[in-house]
Amino acid sequence: MSDTAPHSSSPKYLRLEPDDAPPLLNCFLFAIQHLLTMIPATVAVPILIANELHLQPPEARRFISAVLISMGLATLLQVRFGTRLPLIQGSAFAFIPAMYLIARHTTGLEGLRCISGALLLASVIQFGIGFTGLVGLVRRIFSPIVTGPVILVIGLSLFHVGAAKAGQNWIIAGLTISLVFIFAYGGERLLRGRLRLIFRTLPVLLTISIVSAISWGLLRIGVLGADTTSSNSIAVFRDVPWNEVALLPFHWLPPIFSLSFFVATLAATLAATVDSIGNFHACTQVCRLPNPSAEQLNKGVALLGLTSTLAALLGGLGNTVYSENLGLVQITRVASRRVMLWTGALVLLAGLWTKAGALLLAIPSSIMGGLYCILFGMIAGTGLQIIASAKPTPRDAAIMGFTTFMGLAVPFYIQQTPQLPEQLSFLAIGEMIVALGGTGVAVTAFLGILLDNLLPRRATLPEQSSAAIVLLPGPTRPPGAVNGAAPKDQGDKDLK
Repeated sequence: MSDTAPHSSSPKYLRLEPDDAPPLLNCFLFAIQHLLTMIPATVAVPILIANELHLQPPEARRFISAVLISMGLATLLQVRFGTRLPLIQGSAFAFIPAMYLIARHTTGLEGLRCISGALLLASVIQFGIGFTGLVGLVRRIFSPIVTGPVILVIGLSLFHVGAAKAGQNWIIAGLTISLVFIFAYGGERLLRGRLRLIFRTLPVLLTISIVSAISWGLLRIGVLGADTTSSNSIAVFRDVPWNEVALLPFHWLPPIFSLSFFVATLAATLAATVDSIGNFHACTQVCRLPNPSAEQLNKGVALLGLTSTLAALLGGLGNTVYSENLGLVQITRVASRRVMLWTGALVLLAGLWTKAGALLLAIPSSIMGGLYCILFGMIAGTGLQIIASAKPTPRDAAIMGFTTFMGLAVPFYIQQTPQLPEQLSFLAIGEMIVALGGTGVAVTAFLGILLDNLLPRRATLPEQSSAAIVLLPGPTRPPGAVNGAAPKDQGDKDLK
């Protein structure tokens, strides 16, 4: 596979390159924007699991704090020593089925000890996969025929997350979507110079601030119902003391080891690994960088395993790379590693200082839903760009269309068939099949690799008509662009 990403001839596409170090104030504002983007999803997973385990409120808060602390550390280590790509790590939804399995057999602190033991064993294997270089060996079979649909499915498979949250109040969600588009792309005629640069690089932070103030005001006067706020709401924020600091929950150690829990968690870990590899490729595409090298992929997966091991010891959950933050990078074109390091530090602070975490959770869910509709859509658009740039033959188009469809259809079937794990219980790896099949990225990647490497590349479908395949047009060249490069704002130099 070529190491050149699409539009790699556009060296000035990014406003801030990964090696750029913006001023401290800019770093802080950019990091806050990433924090606001990733915190709802990061906290949603431990909240769901805490409810299933029937944890008491103090234990649930310590569990959430442990997750935030471990995710902050994971981001810092991945950006500094792993792939060194501008990525954010957070708790993975792929682990929910395995955690629910554990919750069906045990609850309370004993359930947390079982989660810790299963995750500890699975994470060691994940670390070994990266450390031994196995990931780098399969890199050559990740052609654009595979990576394009994988990245497309990453965006499309999350539609229910954005729709569910936005559906709580489509007016608020619609206002959020409109402001992000206006701030990020519609300011050429309204704004000039430094002011336009501020709106283009901080569209999410500005939008959340404005729409949150409107939502809270309407909630206070009774125009909006209480269901438009997040699950922890403003009331919880008021109840949390300002001086409360989370303590690391080592008291529920030692972990409890179970073979069945381990197998289910290992399947979730492998699914999260495939998802992260897809996001590693998506990041290079979004940033117009060369595709990840074998060394980068090996380091990235090894760090995933190491940080998940750390999370298991701290009482947290397994982690993955967050695609919503990649969407934010694509909107702002700010890909500085320093910004991501600041974000990791802020996530760590939110875990240690519970008042800060409660404030982040008070953002209305409909705002985050509108934001997710844009960010996940941006990731899907990146997948479409890769597909179009591959100039697919009829064979390639058939593979990409089929794998994309199956990446959405198989998880839907598994979700609609709750009795499937029981039906496959006669298989030793039945739970693993269900866990991997429930992850669209894993299904798409597996089928894509299989078909792309087994089918002869000269194989064609029956005679193609002139209208059989219509490729999406490539990006148009903006006025002033040279060799396809996006023109750089005159105020971009103020960021560095």
